[in-house]
Amino acid sequence: MPIDRVSVRVQRTRKRCQRVASQAAGLLSGAIEAIEELDRGDATYARLAATLLLQRPDGSVALRHDFDETRPCPPATPARSSPC
Repeated sequence: MPIDRVSVRVQRTRKRCQRVASQAAGLLSGAIEAIEELDRGDATYARLAATLLLQRPDGSVALRHDFDETRPCPPATPARSSPC
């Protein structure tokens, strides 16, 4: 295939990807409710709480997912000032 045809095909693909990206903008959104480090006795934990929304093009919510996860962190070492 000649170089100029490849160049045209790349430009068309790039424009198509930009169009799809602009149509998808705003369809996935979210909010971070909390990012924190928790100390409970001798153990340290990391917590992440967030909400994700997937919206239809008309603005209605297709899917909402809330999560709040707390997980243990490894113990601190001299090379790392914070364990999380």
